[in-house]
Amino acid sequence: MINIILKDDLELLLLSGLPIELNIGNIYPLKLKDIVKLRYSKYNSYISLLLIDKSQLNNNNDNKDIDLNQITNFDIVFSSCLMDEQFRISYFNMLEVFFKETIQLGNGFFYFGNLIKNELDGIGLESNRIIYKNNFNEIVNLLKQINSMKNKEENEFNPANDKAKEIADRMKKAREKINKVKAKSGEDLSLSDLISAFAFYNKNTDLNSIFEMTIYQFNNQFQRMQLVNNYEISVQSLLHGADPKKVEIKNFITKL
Repeated sequence: MINIILKDDLELLLLSGLPIELNIGNIYPLKLKDIVKLRYSKYNSYISLLLIDKSQLNNNNDNKDIDLNQITNFDIVFSSCLMDEQFRISYFNMLEVFFKETIQLGNGFFYFGNLIKNELDGIGLESNRIIYKNNFNEIVNLLKQINSMKNKEENEFNPANDKAKEIADRMKKAREKINKVKAKSGEDLSLSDLISAFAFYNKNTDLNSIFEMTIYQFNNQFQRMQLVNNYEISVQSLLHGADPKKVEIKNFITKL
């Protein structure tokens, strides 16, 4: 197990951009400039490794006889690392990006540094800095949160009349820019589009300061910007004759 971090403490740590200190090592959140240096495409490929889940085996006829209750997500990752060298290199590279340490393959676990006891005897594993079946899910969940992988549905604003729509269209230019679908089918929304839209909306924000944000900080501020935007649209709609019964004003000082 890893040391427990209370939810409020974790949220403040993530917002601060400080490393997450665990008993197996520190997890370092990536800044936007780090992602640029790493390359956005490689970052996305690393992040996709955090989505590996045993439920994916349900759709594979070759695995129809596997009892999913008898295996864990760690079992899938560890066995893949054993059997596929390229997968192991990619997975270890991903972990090393966030832990900033070299990771090695043990006997049923991954480990940092040197093992204190013989890895074969199964004794004293808790005293080693290891990733294994008992702490794997917690670590993956932390990495997901650090990288803002919790999906949230956006609440769309519906103007109550033509004047309100005119105001909404003007104030939502930044949102329209980031929601624009690229011409190439299946291409992910570019991080540069998000950063550009954020800078466009926050005209007093220096681009260099945006690149100093972690990916969590950036997404947090982006979501808060959308809440403020919706709040302003609602207020302006009321001021321009919208039916108060059809306009819901949501305070932007709320939980994301």
